[in-house]
Amino acid sequence: MTQSSLSFRQLGRILFSLAGAGIGLTSAVAWAASPWMLPELLWGQEAGGWSGPGYYFSILKIVAFLIVYFLWVAIGDWINQDVQRLDLDHNLWNGVYFFSFVAAFLLFLLIPFFPVGYLLVCLATFVPALIYASHRNKKVGIEDRVLTAAHFKRIMGRLSGKEVKVAVSPDDLPPPIRFDPPAKTQQEKNLRLIPARQHPGYQAAREFIAEALDRRGEAIDLMVAPNSTTLRYMIDGVWINMPPIPPESAMAAVEVLKILCGLNPQDRTSRQQGKLDVRYHDVPLGLTFASQGVAGGERVVIQFSEKTSRFRKLEDLGMRPKLQETIKNFLNAPQGIIVFSAPPGHGLTTTVTCAILSGDRFSREWISIEDEQKTYEVIENVQPYIITAQDRQNLDGFLDKVFHMEPNVVVCRDLPNGKVLQRLAEETEHKRLVITTVRAKDCCEALLKLMAVQPPAKAFPEKVIGVVNQRVMRRLCDKCRQPYPPPPELLQRLGIPPGRIQAFFRPHVPTPEEKEVCPQCQGLGYFGRCAVFEVLVVNDNLRRILSRQPDYATLRKAARAAGMATLQEEGVLLLAQGITSYEELARVLQG
Repeated sequence: MTQSSLSFRQLGRILFSLAGAGIGLTSAVAWAASPWMLPELLWGQEAGGWSGPGYYFSILKIVAFLIVYFLWVAIGDWINQDVQRLDLDHNLWNGVYFFSFVAAFLLFLLIPFFPVGYLLVCLATFVPALIYASHRNKKVGIEDRVLTAAHFKRIMGRLSGKEVKVAVSPDDLPPPIRFDPPAKTQQEKNLRLIPARQHPGYQAAREFIAEALDRRGEAIDLMVAPNSTTLRYMIDGVWINMPPIPPESAMAAVEVLKILCGLNPQDRTSRQQGKLDVRYHDVPLGLTFASQGVAGGERVVIQFSEKTSRFRKLEDLGMRPKLQETIKNFLNAPQGIIVFSAPPGHGLTTTVTCAILSGDRFSREWISIEDEQKTYEVIENVQPYIITAQDRQNLDGFLDKVFHMEPNVVVCRDLPNGKVLQRLAEETEHKRLVITTVRAKDCCEALLKLMAVQPPAKAFPEKVIGVVNQRVMRRLCDKCRQPYPPPPELLQRLGIPPGRIQAFFRPHVPTPEEKEVCPQCQGLGYFGRCAVFEVLVVNDNLRRILSRQPDYATLRKAARAAGMATLQEEGVLLLAQGITSYEELARVLQG
């Protein structure tokens, strides 16, 4: 919840507390004075007696007021969140809605006639809300409008437990996908949405994207020619050829996507790039679009990314408990540098996110230093500091401001140069832990790459405490995988003693008689991905060798002596468990 939302509710609670205190105090006095006059107190009847005639609080009237009050709080909270989502003037609308009720409430306390005061409170609750609804409905699309016939039908459907679909816009039609162009204001967003929805290829674009996501596509490679198309999906990290689609539908879908990304839909020769947000089955995704004219047509590459990682813990990644414990020991260290590494496209961002989520972010102060051109998922209790173009001109000054906040843990991915790495290494002297990343094929290459950055970070070898490397590979479909006895020469090549493993697994090979494919993997033989990890605990011997600028073979030998299990050794465990195939492991490790 936003800070403004909390503020609004706090104001409402203060107002309610004051009213409740007055009601409670007066009721207590009246009850103490006339304990035998319960009917008169409850129902507000005029009563006579030694305490004198008077009108007392009515339970019915109090309940009536509380109903309006809680409606006011709920409506006010919705207005507060809605104005921020639509980038409207939240100070204006929150102020109007809050203070109009405060004024009506004060009059309600002063006016001796309950019906008049109650009417004022009701008007202060609903009239500003209706005015706001009318104003915001002019700023949004038809499907987002409130207090309309379609809106009431959807509400009745939810209350009855039945999902009511009211087709008020093309996005309400199947498939369950919505496009959301990134924009600072709703007006700017509508400048893309409205012409895209009016384009005859809008539904084709929705079906084109939904079909790829249905097939678990992570990226689309489309070649559009006047009379033909070729189509590939990247599924689980591997490009898979797909049946072609009609050129007319492909061109129309590409034009719509260009409009949504703010590009020129008629330009089929220049290189164009843009971004778009997508909601598929209410799951938020990022879409990156790129097109380029080529000989004979136009090539389009579309990539999807998750807004929030599905994996939240190290064990979610399939990491062995022993490796999890080692990484958690890194994260609990009071100071030092932890390096996470992987080749491009092998899940480095996800693993770092899981590691951060596994760290102590409550008793230690965490910050994240990120470039404005590449930001990461916001994590609770990790304060992001964004490097702008202006900050890059005076990076030392920016880092001074950041470290002035006295953080305990600093996350700095994608190091810009060795000068920043040197500064981070020096900051570990102040009891700070540093987490950074580098693209590398294994732990030793990661260390050598960081040693080779310019200008050199001389303090880095002394401060590094651990390195993590990983590869991501396809997971065998557990519905159709096939066991087979591993050949003796294969076991020997993998260093596995004879008789230790009775069976490996491989993708299902369909026979000519089989007419149906596996419903889970759709005949691919693989479903989902798994990861293999290499973890190196850096000891003093490794630090001495690293400071001498060693070659790869020397450093690798020292790492093995320090007890590091290689990626291949860790991968053999996946083979033994039937999680992946030997062919897949070999493909990934050779990459």
